[in-house]
Amino acid sequence: MPNPETRISPAASESNTAAPSRGSTSQAQTLIQPDINTLMRRIDELEELIRRQSNVEPLLSPPPSGADSTRSKRSKWTFRSSCSTTPHPDYTKVTSYELFKPPISKSQITDTIDLTAMSANGQRLVVITDRRFRIYKIDDKKNPVISLSCMGLFNDTGTDFKYLHQDGDVKSQTPLAIEKFQIGKFSCAAVSTEYLAIGCKGRMMIFTVEGEHGGRWVCDAIYDLNTIVEKVQFSADGRTLLVMVRTQANSTSGAQSKAHIYCTENISKVDIERQTPVPPIPEEPTLEWDWEMDAPAAVAFSGDGMSIAIATKTNAQGLAKIRLLKKVGTDWKYLGGRAVKVFASLERHGKGITGILL
Repeated sequence: MPNPETRISPAASESNTAAPSRGSTSQAQTLIQPDINTLMRRIDELEELIRRQSNVEPLLSPPPSGADSTRSKRSKWTFRSSCSTTPHPDYTKVTSYELFKPPISKSQITDTIDLTAMSANGQRLVVITDRRFRIYKIDDKKNPVISLSCMGLFNDTGTDFKYLHQDGDVKSQTPLAIEKFQIGKFSCAAVSTEYLAIGCKGRMMIFTVEGEHGGRWVCDAIYDLNTIVEKVQFSADGRTLLVMVRTQANSTSGAQSKAHIYCTENISKVDIERQTPVPPIPEEPTLEWDWEMDAPAAVAFSGDGMSIAIATKTNAQGLAKIRLLKKVGTDWKYLGGRAVKVFASLERHGKGITGILL
């Protein structure tokens, strides 16, 4: 028969229950109470972890009546999906192809995406397919909603251009009917809150993305037929546009890399319904250097838009280049470049330096 002085029992009056010894009571509290506190703390941490990982919001409900004093201090949890009442998907988790599906698109779009670009402030996104662009607008920073703003399409192998604004009808531009060459496959794109720039073989085009004329082709820079437009990039404020091209005069001369720089404030907004896109006015001088078997991979403007850093892909020796351009007074200057050892590539060109900040 066990000794009653060593048995742990509920508290009772001394008249009908023998009091436990002080040593045994102290030992039981030492063994049990810290374990309970640790367990309850870990349960709290587990519930918090589940709430964060499940992306759910807790709904507090009062504890049932008659619960003991320890459990009455804790809340019980029920879970409700935070997406159940959201009319649009979270734009921070939307992939490019989800833009082609309801509810963002009215119907399913099966086009293959070639290029994407986003404005510096994150409010404009362009998706490029086969000689077609779609501009998406992100409204309301607190509760972002993505919607199609405008779009444009080159038909008939590029000799006819049509554009559509969100609240307008399809309009047609036919500026290339008398030209000897047509719009080819798009090679690069960049977007700001006002303009979209697209490069292809032999030319760089600028489209407006704002207002009732959103999607209209407003500027057309025509280069030599053998010119390849490799990179276009707007500054953070959208006032400066950099166009990187590679050109070769003939089969015997070496190729040249060139940097054309345009000020978007010089684009006229008065006669925007003109039928033929006008040539943009480049800033002088055009910067150029010998092509060194590389291609621009990333471009960064300084905060004031007065300096530009250009990072390239790697060559066969695994070397990439970082080049610097700077505006001194009214003229842009090429300050030179430096080779950076990245990784050797099994291909002719590696990815090189894919990101740079100035």
